[in-house]
Amino acid sequence: MNLKNTLEIILVTYNRKEHLQNTFDQIFAKNSPIKNLDITILDNKSTDGTGELIQEYVKKFPNIKHVIHNRNIGGNANITRAFEIASQKYVWILCDDDEYDWTYWNEVEKALEDDCDAIVVANYLNPKKDVAQLVKQLTFVPAGIYKTENITDTVMVNAEFNLSNMFAQLAITCHLINENKKIHICDNWIVNMVPHGGEETYTRGLDGAKHPLMNNMLWHVGFINSMHMIKDPKQRSFIIDKVSLHKNWVSHYYYFFAINKESANNSFKNICDIFCGMNFRQKFFFLLIFIIFKINNRIISVKVDSDKIKFRFFGVLKTHIRFKPKQVNSL
Repeated sequence: MNLKNTLEIILVTYNRKEHLQNTFDQIFAKNSPIKNLDITILDNKSTDGTGELIQEYVKKFPNIKHVIHNRNIGGNANITRAFEIASQKYVWILCDDDEYDWTYWNEVEKALEDDCDAIVVANYLNPKKDVAQLVKQLTFVPAGIYKTENITDTVMVNAEFNLSNMFAQLAITCHLINENKKIHICDNWIVNMVPHGGEETYTRGLDGAKHPLMNNMLWHVGFINSMHMIKDPKQRSFIIDKVSLHKNWVSHYYYFFAINKESANNSFKNICDIFCGMNFRQKFFFLLIFIIFKINNRIISVKVDSDKIKFRFFGVLKTHIRFKPKQVNSL
């Protein structure tokens, strides 16, 4: 298959020289099937030597185009810009800090030949399980290769509107689901997300004057706000039910209130946004746990650690809820 005239690569980056070097090592490896494709790099005016590193590769590979924005427009806006400029039949938007395995690339080429509307090339969230898992997987930007004809005017405007919810890329995901488009999910992953603890992904490079609502935005809130783009209310409710990181809704809701208090200044807007995205049943139990949380607030202190929530009754540790948080998006 002639990928050169079918698939283009757009890579978004900002101040990630070390990570980008590792990404380049994989993209331009001898066994890489994409090394000779048209590759556009959207650089948010990096200041750490990233631009100079890119220029070194531009000299080696004439298929690279380096676009430097006049200003740092933010990671999500950079992703939206990538969707906007996509011009070939398919586009694959990459980040600057993930890992790749080209062993099973032949499955991707077959899906391209089959004229699929999207190809899911990451599967650590088991997207074949159900539509909720599929949506969660596609919050990871490089997880999807998309047919550009599905990037309609409406999808673009929805993506731009959804910048404030952190998941601009879910505009095309919701469009594909709403229109029952043909989505192929690869059996083996091609790209895998590599979390970088402590790195702010959405607001890197901004000063202390960040909008407080953006500063307090939790991914749970951004995700549920994004689900308003799912037309079928039953499907939307199913996805919201399944987004839980925990084994049951009680611990999930309690975790949200705890992390909202600790990391988002007890944002009432976050609570309202979550509430507005739910169906009646979900709202009922959400409010019930919220009331319990508020009533117990004076006698129970909650500490969110990396893998569990600790509850202290009058200062004495009594119990905890363990959970395994899953990274949802990385830039």
